[in-house]
Amino acid sequence: MNSEKPARCRATVARTTSSSHPWAIARSPARGLAPGPLGCHIGRVTPPSLDRALRHRVYSALARGAPAPDASSLAAALGVAVAEVREGLERLHSAHALVLDAVTREVRMALPFSNVPTSYRVESQGRSWSANCAWDSLALVRLLGLREARILDEGGPARERRVLTVVDGNLVERDGVISSPRPAWQWWDDIVFT
Repeated sequence: MNSEKPARCRATVARTTSSSHPWAIARSPARGLAPGPLGCHIGRVTPPSLDRALRHRVYSALARGAPAPDASSLAAALGVAVAEVREGLERLHSAHALVLDAVTREVRMALPFSNVPTSYRVESQGRSWSANCAWDSLALVRLLGLREARILDEGGPARERRVLTVVDGNLVERDGVISSPRPAWQWWDDIVFT
């Protein structure tokens, strides 16, 4: 397979000089928008490179403990139309890479992160993250590499409030059970409820 790109593509792909991730979309003075190192299409961002950039920006914000950016903010940051961002978010939703709110179509979940407050929260070093369920709370601790953390379950109709502690990267309290109201093969039927 020939890895060399045609001369017309090399001229239109610009490297970003900011501290952004390599998936960020770069602006080419010659042709307007062009994808970064992931593809080469004159003047147009390809869906795979846009989807990667969207996913990266959403996960990066949530990992910092900030809310996921909305479609307008993503469009402005990436230099593309809001309609393109919405199409990309829908593709990511269909691929189960993100979960969009049923009404607003903005990011609700980027598993294991929740973009809305829930009964499950992880706290560490003055920051906090919402999780979608008890299982996702444990996943957040590992994903973020937290050595010290508190995992809070605010409780609900069938469960008591509970606080778990992570010390030196290990879960201190090891008793208890995490249960799911439906089998795993049905989770995506209604992932928000599950």
